Amino acid sequence: MIAPRDNSAGASAVLFWILLAIAAACAFAAVWLNLKVATLEVEIQGLTTERDLADVSLRAAQTQLHQRSLVAEGMINDLGRQLRAHDPWTPLTVRVLTGDNHTSPFATVVWNSETRSALLVSEQFPPNPAADDYVVWVVRGSDAPAAVHHFHQATQGPIRESWTFPEGPPVARFFVTTQAHADEFASPGPVLAHEAGP
Repeated sequence: MIAPRDNSAGASAVLFWILLAIAAACAFAAVWLNLKVATLEVEIQGLTTERDLADVSLRAAQTQLHQRSLVAEGMINDLGRQLRAHDPWTPLTVRVLTGDNHTSPFATVVWNSETRSALLVSEQFPPNPAADDYVVWVVRGSDAPAAVHHFHQATQGPIRESWTFPEGPPVARFFVTTQAHADEFASPGPVLAHEAGP
């Protein structure tokens, strides 16, 4: 009678190779996860650096806006003192112009109601495209806006623009628009700056 074969050794070998394959797969997964973790840590570090740079830029912008506000305030006060020293009895009016994207004044209009002369002053007026002009508009009484002066600014920097008003009702408010050279300024274009407040 033939005795049955003992397959325990073969089964053990198969089990060994299965366990070895599982261990190798686990080791590969561990290495892959470590690489992903390292990559994520680098990305997090990069995002942290970008956030820190953004914070620095924001603080610098806030400081610059505050400085511009102080410069504008000082400019208005100096201009008023100079004009009053020239003729303390001259009726002068000062208006500050700002824009929708500006949190501080960047232009000032001063005019004399007796001589009907006006002056637009700014230390950092933005440039406009080569084909465009800046147009100063005035609203007088219940009249429609009227263009009273236009100029071109090629580079950002200081401006001193003066003009004389025709006779008419008292000036209510000013604003500045950007318009094409070919435009006859019959109606206002996109508003760049207007008086602060409602």
